[in-house]
Amino acid sequence: MPHIRLEYSSDIAHLLDFRKLALDVLWEIGQNVTTDLTKWRASLLPAGEHVFGLDISQDAFIHVEVVDFPDQYHSENLIPGAVLNVVREGVKDVVIGRTVRVTVEVRHIAPEGYIEDVVFAMPAQNV
Repeated sequence: MPHIRLEYSSDIAHLLDFRKLALDVLWEIGQNVTTDLTKWRASLLPAGEHVFGLDISQDAFIHVEVVDFPDQYHSENLIPGAVLNVVREGVKDVVIGRTVRVTVEVRHIAPEGYIEDVVFAMPAQNV
C-alpha cells in the first residue's frame, strides 16, 4: 500500500491541523500518480523529542516521507517540490514566530518486497 508518513514536532501539533495537511498532501500526490488514491494511507507521527545535529535550537520540523511503488507517476520529479509547496503553504500563516524545517523524501519499494493482508476478527462462538 503506498503511503505517506507525516512526522512533526509535537510542540506545534496544536497550531496546525495535521490530518488536513496529510489530506492536502495526498490530494497533491493524486495529481501525479496513476494509482487510486483510496489505496494510499497516511500516518501522522508526532515526535516528542528531536535534535538537529548538535543544534539545541527550538526549531520545529515537519518531515513527509512518500513511500510508493516505482513507475506509478505521470511525472515523478514533480512530487518532492509539489509536496514541499503544500506543506509550506499550510504552515506559513499558522506557525508564526517559529522556524519550521520542512523536508520531503520520496522512497520507492519494489512490489516483490511488499506484502499486504487483511485480517478479519472472527466473532466469538457460543460455547
